[in-house]
Amino acid sequence: MKNKTKQAEELTAFTRGNIFDIDNEIQRLNNLTKMSEEALSRPRIVQKEIIPEHLDKAKKTFHLLKTELHGLIQSLFPHASDQMMDVMGVRVSLHVQVFIMTYINITSVKLFVKVQNIFGVCKVFACLIVIGGGIYEIAKGNTENLSKGFEGSTNSAGGIALALYSGLWAYDGWNSVTVVTEEIINPGVNVPLSISIAVPLITGLYVFMNVAYMTVLSYSEMISVPAVAVAFGARVLGPFSFIIPLGVAIATFGCAMS
Repeated sequence: MKNKTKQAEELTAFTRGNIFDIDNEIQRLNNLTKMSEEALSRPRIVQKEIIPEHLDKAKKTFHLLKTELHGLIQSLFPHASDQMMDVMGVRVSLHVQVFIMTYINITSVKLFVKVQNIFGVCKVFACLIVIGGGIYEIAKGNTENLSKGFEGSTNSAGGIALALYSGLWAYDGWNSVTVVTEEIINPGVNVPLSISIAVPLITGLYVFMNVAYMTVLSYSEMISVPAVAVAFGARVLGPFSFIIPLGVAIATFGCAMS
C-alpha cells in the first residue's frame, strides 16, 4: 500500500512539474483566436496568419480526441493503469496533437491538404481491412448473425430518408468541401462532382463495415461492447488488432483538422 501511495505521489509530482495544464492550452487557443479575429478586420490577410475557424474546431474536438486517444493507448498498452494512461499518455498526446493541428493550419493550405489526403487514405485503408476481415469470416461460413442483424428493418420511404440523413452527418465531408470553394478550381463542377462521388463511396464503406461486424459479433454484443470496431479487431485480426484503434485515432485527428 505504501509503495502504491509513493508511486501515486511521484506520478503527481511528475505531472505538475513536467506536463502543461490543459486549461492553459485552451487559454492559449483562445488568445490565438482573438488575434486571428483582429487580423480578419484588416484589409488583407496573408497565408501564414491564423485561421479562426480551424482553431475553433480544434477546441470543440479537444475532448473527443482525449476519448479516442485513451482507447488507443489502452489497446496498445493493456496492462498500464488508468491513472498512468490519463496523466502521462492522454495529456501528453493531446498537447502534441493540438500543437500539430495549430501549426499545420497556420502554416500552409497546401500542407493542410496534403496531410488530409494522407489521413484520408489511411482511414479508407482501415475501413477496407475491416471489410476484408468480414469477407474472410463469411468465406469461413460465419453468417449466423447476418440474418438477425437486420431484424426490425423496414423499406419505407421515411425509414430510408432517416437513414440517409443520419449517414450524411456520419460523414461530413460533403459539407466541409463547400467551405473551401475559393481554393477549388472550377467549383461549380468539381464541388458537386466530389460530393456525388464521395457520399455513395463512404455510404458503401459504412454499410459493408457494419455487415463485417455482424459476421463475428451478435446484436447483443454490438450494443454492449464499448467499441464495436475494437471488439471486431480483437477477434479477427489477433496480434494486428491495434490497426483498428489506430485507424480510429487517425480518423478523429483528421476530423478535428477539417
